[in-house]
Amino acid sequence: MKFLGMVMAGALLLAPALAMADDDPYAGWTDQQLKVKIAQLQRENADLKGKLAGAPAGGAVAAAPKATADLLLDDFEGSVASNGQTWWTGSDTNNLGTTLQPQPFAPEKGGDSVSPGHSGRIHGHLGKQEAPWPWANMTLTLSNPDIRGYSALRFWVKGDGGHYRVQLCRGAVKDFAYHAAEFDAPSGWTLVTLPLASFSQPSWGAQVPGDFKDVEKISFMPTAGDKDYDFSIDDVTLAK
Repeated sequence: MKFLGMVMAGALLLAPALAMADDDPYAGWTDQQLKVKIAQLQRENADLKGKLAGAPAGGAVAAAPKATADLLLDDFEGSVASNGQTWWTGSDTNNLGTTLQPQPFAPEKGGDSVSPGHSGRIHGHLGKQEAPWPWANMTLTLSNPDIRGYSALRFWVKGDGGHYRVQLCRGAVKDFAYHAAEFDAPSGWTLVTLPLASFSQPSWGAQVPGDFKDVEKISFMPTAGDKDYDFSIDDVTLAK
């Protein structure tokens, strides 16, 4: 059938493996079914050619444009974050003693000198540092996961004097070994600037290139197990 020949030609262009099949996958198809298949293959072929034409030479990943201004992710003064998303809080339920407030997330009254109305605060107790492991965090989903145009994460923080962590949760990381940096939370509001180059993965995880084109979430959390925690953040910003 001439239609079958045309279908097989299109299939060879998009998936050479079809030519090696022992059985004819189109046997018994009607002319109308084959016409529909041909049209589908033609569309897929055109899409593929368009993607290849727009790809950087040599398969290189296109560089993100340099940021021209800082990007405020949230100052906690609105019902949603400044980047159009919402915060959420969560913790383990592994019977290790972890507690977390507030759940669900709600802004706290009082903030830094830049936006004194509200801030983001979590407090509670992080459970025992043993398997299956405790966790608690305050997390923001990003509207645009490509943050390569920025040089640092900047925010104001205050708290109980403890040691805390912020993670860049990337799509390329599949085992929770996210790039992270640590910071302290003094009793008074303090500005923290963490260069993105300083974020690193824990040694126990699969290591992936430090390319921040796929940062889906930013997550703040306590680190010391079997201990109370209490910290607030405000004016979370990606700095150019």
